[in-house]
Amino acid sequence: MGLDRRHAQTVIRVPFDQQTLSTVREIMSATAIPTASSVAEAAERLQPEGRAFINGQYVAAVSGATFDCVSPIDGSVITQIAACDTADVDIAVAGARAAFNSGEWANASPARRKKSSNASLR
Repeated sequence: MGLDRRHAQTVIRVPFDQQTLSTVREIMSATAIPTASSVAEAAERLQPEGRAFINGQYVAAVSGATFDCVSPIDGSVITQIAACDTADVDIAVAGARAAFNSGEWANASPARRKKSSNASLR
């Protein structure tokens, strides 16, 4: 039984760079309904980013700890993901607060917010 697009999108929820996302979209759009083999092919070509994205950059967890990102297809380890904890959350929240207080986002027009949000999905 093949996976429907909704399921395939749920399975692939690791941050990737733009080239990797383009590769995934190319593979997934080649078939009407992704099959296990097309998902496996995409997984082989992926190079997921395992660091956390905090304050506009990829960083390792403060503790340096990681956990395995495991493929739901065969249980193999895809990559190591930063195991963020409260120290990382504190840094992210402080950065978000600073960004909010700067007014850059809060004072942006709805059109600019939409453009920024859409760009992050590509």
